[in-house]
Amino acid sequence: MDISTPIEIPNRALFKATEVCDLVKVQPYVLRSWEAEFPDLGLSKASGGSRVYRRTDVEQVARIKHLLLVEGLT
Repeated sequence: MDISTPIEIPNRALFKATEVCDLVKVQPYVLRSWEAEFPDLGLSKASGGSRVYRRTDVEQVARIKHLLLVEGLT
């Protein structure tokens, strides 16, 4: 698969971390490291539950991947 191919994001409001990883084709540890680098990425659920991601977060993860792998930025 070409990493510059746009991804198709389902028309939903929220996504689980595993869904984001599957859509964008990144490992969970990569997503977690990007969360540390970009604090606005994802939303914390109440009472310490799993993080959830908005559609804009999924688009941002895809953009970060593109910038790193296609454009070679760090």
